[in-house]
Amino acid sequence: MDWVATGTMLSGVGTMIVAGAIVHATRRGSGLFAQWERHREQDRGIALAERTLATTYALRRAIEDIRSPLLSSTERGEIHRQLRDGGTIDDRTPDYARAYLASAQAVRSRIDAHKPLWDDLLGALPTLKAFLGDDAETSLDAFWTQRDRILAEAERYARLARHGDVRDARGYEQEHLFETQAEIETVLWRSERSRKPDSVADAIDAAVASLEQRLLPIIRSGPPLAA
Repeated sequence: MDWVATGTMLSGVGTMIVAGAIVHATRRGSGLFAQWERHREQDRGIALAERTLATTYALRRAIEDIRSPLLSSTERGEIHRQLRDGGTIDDRTPDYARAYLASAQAVRSRIDAHKPLWDDLLGALPTLKAFLGDDAETSLDAFWTQRDRILAEAERYARLARHGDVRDARGYEQEHLFETQAEIETVLWRSERSRKPDSVADAIDAAVASLEQRLLPIIRSGPPLAA
């Protein structure tokens, strides 16, 4: 037997086996890496969906709080202090004017108090838009739109203080002022009656429902929780 030839042949076979093993390992490693990438992207998507949905729920509750027509005695005292410090009211300011100005200032202060939530929404927007597309941005914009709408109506409410006491007006002027006040209050304050139209709440609920439709399936796609 030609041991040299045999050794050369076996060496070649060994090389082929090693090469095949390397190719197999490379393919397997590539598959594992691709699988790891898919899991990582899935985890990022789930985390983003959870964060965004939690923020939207918090914003819906914040808008409900902002639109509460009730002022606690503590809040009322703080609002009047802010108005006095800013020179907006003094001892000569009529009660009706104080009421309009205090309500408007309460809305502004409540919006400012929830600023971290608006910052979270703004921070999540670019990534969420890239992840889900323009539809997600449209839904999130509803929160900004309604916030700005509430703020604008608060400014209008404050301006009512310049018109004098509505109860002292006569005829068309009184009717116009009552209509204006009612129009502002439908935006400024949430409806306490379920059957009364509330365009702000409807817009927010529609935005939340749209986001839930997109984000909940992503969240549910993760591994089941341990029993």
